[in-house]
Amino acid sequence: MLEYIAVSQNTEGEQALGSGIAAYENGDMVACIQDITPNHQEAEQLAALLNQSQVSLVHFHDIVEDYVAAR
Repeated sequence: MLEYIAVSQNTEGEQALGSGIAAYENGDMVACIQDITPNHQEAEQLAALLNQSQVSLVHFHDIVEDYVAAR
């Protein structure tokens, strides 16, 4: 089963640099797009929408690209 999860880039001692989304299939990360937004909650909402819509991994990059372009 494919699942999208919001992820944050952190460097020790610094604030979150940006949030992205990772795609996991059967517990293994199969794709990750980093630095989509500085707002982790926004990345969580996008991941939830991807999961709810059961977005195929084939369309993952295009959908995120469209999302970023529309912001």
